[in-house]
Amino acid sequence: MDDRSMGVLIASSATILLGSIFFLSGQTGEQTASLSLSIARWLMWFFPGASEAGLHMWLRKLAHIGVYFVEGALLFPALRRTLRGAGKGFAATLVLCALIAAADEAHKALIPGRHCSWEEAGLNVLGAFLGAGAVLIVGTLRARRIKAER
Repeated sequence: MDDRSMGVLIASSATILLGSIFFLSGQTGEQTASLSLSIARWLMWFFPGASEAGLHMWLRKLAHIGVYFVEGALLFPALRRTLRGAGKGFAATLVLCALIAAADEAHKALIPGRHCSWEEAGLNVLGAFLGAGAVLIVGTLRARRIKAER
């Protein structure tokens, strides 16, 4: 797959994920609680000593980090190529994900049973930081290995 096709695939995947984020944040408080609580109850099979409330809380927090980890990992390569530099691409990824997180939280404030949480926005940016950072580290290690093989 050439660079242009890969860029289109990555940008398309990031856009689809972004649509999923806004779809899920458009659910009412009752809908989102029902979904995450049913997942927490399923996880109880794997963590029998854990409390349902504790699993539910951690699941909701880790979901924010996980989704934005993927978003950051998808956006960073595209922005790195577009802006022609890892530093600029990394910074742009974090700024863009912070703007997306802020818009997502503002959107939630309009949904019945939901609220705007800057703590969740912070978890989102942390996830983007970790995702973009993982891609940066893997890319750097890969480039060093290829250079060493020459």
